[in-house]
Amino acid sequence: MPSDLSKTELDNFLGELDAELQETADLQERGHILLDVLDYLQNPDDGEEGDEGGEYVEGDEDPAQAQAGGAGGAANDDELEPYPGEEGLQELWKELQEVCSEEDIKRLEEELEGKQPEEQWKILMEVYEYLSEEQEQERQDFEEWQPTKADLENSWKEMMSRVPAEDVEEVQADWKKASFAEKKQMVWDVRKLLDDEGDDEGTDEGTVFPPLPTVTWLSAEKLEQDGIYVLEDARELLVWVGRQCPEVVLRETFGVDHVDHIQSNTSALAQLDTKRSKSLNAFVNCMRRMRSGYLRMRILRRGDPGEAAFYAKLTEDRNVAGMSYVDFLCHVHRLIQNKFQ
Repeated sequence: MPSDLSKTELDNFLGELDAELQETADLQERGHILLDVLDYLQNPDDGEEGDEGGEYVEGDEDPAQAQAGGAGGAANDDELEPYPGEEGLQELWKELQEVCSEEDIKRLEEELEGKQPEEQWKILMEVYEYLSEEQEQERQDFEEWQPTKADLENSWKEMMSRVPAEDVEEVQADWKKASFAEKKQMVWDVRKLLDDEGDDEGTDEGTVFPPLPTVTWLSAEKLEQDGIYVLEDARELLVWVGRQCPEVVLRETFGVDHVDHIQSNTSALAQLDTKRSKSLNAFVNCMRRMRSGYLRMRILRRGDPGEAAFYAKLTEDRNVAGMSYVDFLCHVHRLIQNKFQ
């Protein structure tokens, strides 16, 4: 924003900003608007330089990304290993075929067709680096996952109900003689395999996608003591159970008659032949398949010591970690107004 604007022009600008915020009901969208304005005010030269390159139209590539992939594209190419020749290309292709699905291999073959060996090497190396990053992330997620012995036993029991009967006896024999570390790895691997199979089955005719539950604000004020809430942040999935949850709901969802009978911090849901249990399990499994890493899950009762982890994720509320989201928006709005004083 040029510093030589008149007071009238500044008042008009702030008035237009206020009007735009009032027309936008979504809090997150308001946050984006305010942060964009603040960023522009703090770095006006950046915005002017961007105008020289042409107007940015929604739907086009993000200018920041275009800069990184355009002028910075050569630098990214330099980071890749240089083309080693035909033998190295074939070795890389063979290695990728061993870890990619048949569908991915077909897509890669179509993309490689007709291209020069150097271009093929670049494409395959980008895929290789992407897979390497995924493997590293999975390794970190596995190390951060610290289940108890009871968690592993409950998870294994739940998964065995999804394994074909003819295979159960063989894997159960391996499970009984495995150490704690081996059991952790077995639960991780079998769970991933079952979730991948569930992904494939999700496209079959007759498979019903679980309905999305009612979504509410991330605020403790919205929590009803007779309800059950699921909170997910792409790394962890928390199931919060109110103290006054009806007995029939508890029985059909968790297989218990009272909220105190739910094992706190357990990482596995009960597998019951009821509509509520099947619906919750289907929803949780669906959320897990939508994420790149496995979503850890915990069941928390109202009043549990671990409940603090749940409340810490309620971003609409003010807590010891910082201001609420609404307070943050007001703070940004004040910063913008202060720029003109």
